[in-house]
Amino acid sequence: MSDTENLPGLVKLDPWLTPYASAIQDRTRRFEDRLKGFAPLTEFATAHKRMGIHFVNGEWIYREWAPRAKALFLTGEFC
Repeated sequence: MSDTENLPGLVKLDPWLTPYASAIQDRTRRFEDRLKGFAPLTEFATAHKRMGIHFVNGEWIYREWAPRAKALFLTGEFC
């Protein structure tokens, strides 16, 4: 394998970045590792199906994402 095969795509596009190739590879690797810790986009995109107010199995269910909330209040005209 030649050295050019191991270069990041960004360096291949811009040869002036060659001196920074290892730093770019390290940063890309850290980004990819961190990205693995997140849920898939499909879970995020379908959150509306779980969050909010829904009528399920004959009862109303309310879910809200508020990780640092001290209290949540639901007000309205209902019994």
